[in-house]
Amino acid sequence: MSMSASPPEQPQRIALQVGDVHPIRLRGRGTAGFVWDCSVEGAEGIVSITHNTVGDRPQAPLGGPPPRSYSLDDQFLIKADSPGKVRLHFVQHRPWETETPPASELDVEVTVSKP
Repeated sequence: MSMSASPPEQPQRIALQVGDVHPIRLRGRGTAGFVWDCSVEGAEGIVSITHNTVGDRPQAPLGGPPPRSYSLDDQFLIKADSPGKVRLHFVQHRPWETETPPASELDVEVTVSKP
């Protein structure tokens, strides 16, 4: 599932059952120095999160010019571990720009129930 990131307004909501895994795919801008980070607000142990990059790398024709610059998307896998509710806060920023607001933000409320 791809979610759009924009200035924070109403958080998006996800309902999961214990054991479910839900992907959140966010547009990457790694070639411009941006990274996505995720923080969890709420009780510990409700969800676990893994992060990786996904996407197809552009292919240049044999003997042709190299592909244009590209960035892979960031994917966060949200695993429902125990019943409860948490809020995930995603920010896309340049780590060295500590005084600059994030380029993008996304809030997601996750509710986990028993199967």
